[in-house]
Amino acid sequence: MKTRLSVLFILFLAVTIGFNLPDLSEAAQTPASGKIELVESNSQHVVLELTAPPLSQQERVESGATFLELSAQGSGRTDIAGDPQLPIYGTLVAVPQKAKIELKILQDRAATQTLANPVLPAPTLRLTSPSPTEPAVEDGLDYIPNTTIYSANALYPGERVSTTTPAPWRSQRYIRVQFHPYQYNPATRELITHKKIRVEISFGLGANAGREAVGDAVNEGGFEAVLEQALINYESSRAWRTPQRPSPTLPRAEQAASAANSFKISVNADGMYKVTCDSLQTAGFNPGGVNLDTFQLSTQGNEVAIELVEDGDKQCESGEYFLFFGQAPTDYAIPYNVYWLTYGSGNGKRMAAPPPVSGGTTPATYLKTLHLEQNNGYVSFAPFSENADHWIWSLVNYPNNYVDIAANLTDLAPGTTNGVLRALVQSGAQANPYYVMQSTLFSNGTQVNQQDWVSGTALLNTANVNNLVNGANTFRVQDRGYVGPGIYVYLNYLELEYTAQFVAASDVLRFKYGANGTWQYQIQGFTNSNLRAYNISDYANVSKLAITAQSNGGTFTGVVSDNVNSPREYMVLSNSQFKSPLSVVQDTPSSLRTLANGADYLIITYGVWKNNVQPLAAQRATLGRVKVVDVEDIYDEFNFGIKSAQAIRNFLEYAYANWQAPAPYYVLLAGNGNSDNGNNEISFIPVNMKFADNYIGMVAADNRYVNMDAGSLLPSMAIGRLPARSAAEMDNMVNKLLAYENNNNSAGNWQKKVMFVTDSAFSSSGQPDSAGNFFELSEEVAGNPDFFPAPPMIADRVYFNRCDAQTYPQCALPFSSYNDPAVARSAVLAGIQQGRLIVNYVGHGAILSWAQSLLKASDAENLTRNPGDPKYPFMMPMTCYDGYFFGGGFTSLSEALLVQKDGGAVGSFAPASLGVASGHDFLDRGFFQALLKNGKPRVGLATMGSKTFLFANSSGGHYDLLDTYNLLGDPGMMFALPDEIRPTPTPTDINAPTATPTATPCAGKPGAPALISPANDSSQKKTKVTLTWNQSTCATKYKYMLRQDGKKGLKINSGKQSGTTITIEGLAKGHDYYWYVKACNGSFGCTRGVPTWSKFHIKP
Repeated sequence: MKTRLSVLFILFLAVTIGFNLPDLSEAAQTPASGKIELVESNSQHVVLELTAPPLSQQERVESGATFLELSAQGSGRTDIAGDPQLPIYGTLVAVPQKAKIELKILQDRAATQTLANPVLPAPTLRLTSPSPTEPAVEDGLDYIPNTTIYSANALYPGERVSTTTPAPWRSQRYIRVQFHPYQYNPATRELITHKKIRVEISFGLGANAGREAVGDAVNEGGFEAVLEQALINYESSRAWRTPQRPSPTLPRAEQAASAANSFKISVNADGMYKVTCDSLQTAGFNPGGVNLDTFQLSTQGNEVAIELVEDGDKQCESGEYFLFFGQAPTDYAIPYNVYWLTYGSGNGKRMAAPPPVSGGTTPATYLKTLHLEQNNGYVSFAPFSENADHWIWSLVNYPNNYVDIAANLTDLAPGTTNGVLRALVQSGAQANPYYVMQSTLFSNGTQVNQQDWVSGTALLNTANVNNLVNGANTFRVQDRGYVGPGIYVYLNYLELEYTAQFVAASDVLRFKYGANGTWQYQIQGFTNSNLRAYNISDYANVSKLAITAQSNGGTFTGVVSDNVNSPREYMVLSNSQFKSPLSVVQDTPSSLRTLANGADYLIITYGVWKNNVQPLAAQRATLGRVKVVDVEDIYDEFNFGIKSAQAIRNFLEYAYANWQAPAPYYVLLAGNGNSDNGNNEISFIPVNMKFADNYIGMVAADNRYVNMDAGSLLPSMAIGRLPARSAAEMDNMVNKLLAYENNNNSAGNWQKKVMFVTDSAFSSSGQPDSAGNFFELSEEVAGNPDFFPAPPMIADRVYFNRCDAQTYPQCALPFSSYNDPAVARSAVLAGIQQGRLIVNYVGHGAILSWAQSLLKASDAENLTRNPGDPKYPFMMPMTCYDGYFFGGGFTSLSEALLVQKDGGAVGSFAPASLGVASGHDFLDRGFFQALLKNGKPRVGLATMGSKTFLFANSSGGHYDLLDTYNLLGDPGMMFALPDEIRPTPTPTDINAPTATPTATPCAGKPGAPALISPANDSSQKKTKVTLTWNQSTCATKYKYMLRQDGKKGLKINSGKQSGTTITIEGLAKGHDYYWYVKACNGSFGCTRGVPTWSKFHIKP
């Protein structure tokens, strides 16, 4: 069951900028119905006001009960599953650094009515399981009232206006404010409508509060655009910031990572490893003048003892080598452990060789633990928690209710039948009710234990056994048969503890012995006499033991003596069983921990692909400082060379806190990630797997890479991923991005067209889809000028409607629809091929396709165009699983469209998991509002706006979408918006907007205006520039153009306006900028001829 998130009332998000600005006040215009208005904002308080719009009531019958579905224009909603679903309105408010929040209602005009039926509760997603190893899929929605709330004689929500605790977002502090204009008493069915609420939020600061309490001006660079669209009082709060960010507590850098004379040695299994001088020279080692005594080996910051095998001259020569005990990684998601070899400084640690021990008592047996485990698949929902091993060996309870495991005990001590059997089993729950399970163990056909446990958890079932036999044994793990969606039982591993003889297997024996005394171990079964013995009780301080080999009728017995005064672990093996490392690689030093580093735009990529992404890095120079980082360098400096998602998180956290300001604000992960290593797919940029979904548990959450501020759900940087599995796929995506941005002035009006696609909201018999009314949800954007300004934008609707409106009038739509899915599918494919700015889909979906096969992953190869043709759409799939990029063995729909050469799509804001349509609606509205209304043309700014809108207008029931929606694409991509929808210029003075000139009648095209500032060939330091020109006779509008590094260079900004100034922020340092202005008149057009250009330079 979808539970209340504990983070429901945790603080979150807000943002702002500053350039030594004075404290400003902002005044609202006449309040608009259904919109929170800012009445006043200064460092003492903020005053907000909401006028509630008319409430719509619609009867809904769910599971035989009649409810009222309440809605209001432009609202969010309370969305905790089972709670009454009521319209709410939210916003983010910036607050001073030391603000102590006090809320006071200044005005409240309220009216009460009694409803005929209960208010509809927020839905719970109902699931079904396609197979035991696949994630659950949606099977509809259930509307189940929370009996505690629906039986209470109390208002819900309990407050008219609520706030969160102040929290940081980059340099700014903020609170979320939510208005609850409709409060409902379930016991009496009374609904209170607060028609108009005015609220004061006081900060507890005096008029003369100093900078320590209020804050200061901090420039957040390109992130200013995010803060501006997120914070209702952005302008007055730009001087309420702090430049200080707490430095993270991170693992220290591997010293070897900054040394030129270092080699990385990778291992993936426990054992004694042999590293030859020949392999080192092949990797680039120059033995000249190197003393072997200075060889030092370390792992995870700790030096490890080695054994040198050489001729005594201390030179690393052919045929010579060193030995060490290597450990496999304990986390299966980590493919290998790394040991660092350095030389040339002090002497390294060597294996001790205690004096030989003679004699001793010979033990006949030892206690052995046989561990049997196979990692055959990754199951995100078993167990239903994050800090657990999700790799499973075998399914237990489907299709049978048991699994048999065979174990061949060739070393069972004579006369021994007893042992201890352990089986780790785990189960999923997938948001369904937890079931009582019953784990039963059998040994060789005899039941030895039965234990109840609960689905969604893990159980280590343990039993004593007394029927072991020498040779073949069979152990059965049994449980209740499959009882419901997701309630599968899996075996993780099986262990058997028993008394064993000292017998080598494949010329190796690893064993433990703990009894104090002098012991002589006699290990039988070796095939040759070249034996070694080691005390491996302390893996970092392994010691050599003396061993002799005794012939024993065609085999050999190794004899080792030791004085034992604490538990020991030993490894005895023949020389032929030394392991070879996976790789020996000379390291290239890096300097990511250098404080002089700085970046606005970061590309993290797989090393050999650095050249493949370089053209994109050059394109992004307009954003400022660009840095391409080899992910191997991140592993080296932030995780001792070990590949992991945490290393990337550690690096980004370090750069955020310590690099030169402003901190990075765009991050591109250039490479695919894969959680399922068992499918033998390389994870080029690791997946950040988190327990982020209340339905399927673990899911790829790239958002968590950039949640840098304690207490904030929203990211501190805009992040995206190009999910390439090869250099060719990387080239495909980079080339499409360049073609899209550099050639988007092509003929046609494709840039104005957005294709809105939906699944059918009704069955063929007129029954509404329990997942929601997809038509209405799509129209929340397509038909609402607050999110989709039409004109100039054009809504191309492809609404599949299987319901006959003449028979069932409730299915009727005010525009044409498609009742044949094949025809609708053809329209979707045709629209993509013709070119659409965005393709927005609302409805059911799966990993490989949308509902009714309206679009499939396999379509990508046919959706191609000529190289350089820029008409690639950006995808907005408001559905489930479309962006499930992290599973091995298949390619999700969004991935297929992105990696397709000269075709498909240029990006996708896509779900990696499940979700509810009403939650997707928040993301959809927020995205279009940021892009088309607030003029934020970079993809990352639009996706940030999407998540900010969700956070502000949800009561917490859909916060999982903040993590489970990932941008597959480049966050720095500039949308190919038509000229009419260009970024809104920032006014130079918010209290003095540019006056609209009065036009003098023209007899023809108006003359060109004189360009005033910046002066031609001038230079300036600031990246914020105000272009100013003279008024031109008879002009009614002015058409301006700004390009970088040449008159035909990259277009930075363009548009038409009536005023004679425009301010443009975020220009890149070290570049030349060229601009012109033409005067226009509605009757005769714009200035004739070649425009007069002016040039200015931004200093580095």
